[in-house]
Amino acid sequence: MLFRSENYIKKAIEIDKSNGVLINLGKSYVLYAELFKRKGCQFEAKENLKKAIEIFRYCGADGWAVIVENEVASLS
Repeated sequence: MLFRSENYIKKAIEIDKSNGVLINLGKSYVLYAELFKRKGCQFEAKENLKKAIEIFRYCGADGWAVIVENEVASLS
């Protein structure tokens, strides 16, 4: 089941990138990080959360960035 979910999330990331929908792209990276957390891959989870933070900061969604930064801190 996780393999299918991972494919859908990757597809969502690619679609968000091609359409330029940054807020959804950031949320997709957060979702991808959640998948990695469930798999027990903390490093990959942190990397995807950091990508999400960059995207949220870029598009001015500072509230989302703070939420995700707190999530990164909880993984440390």
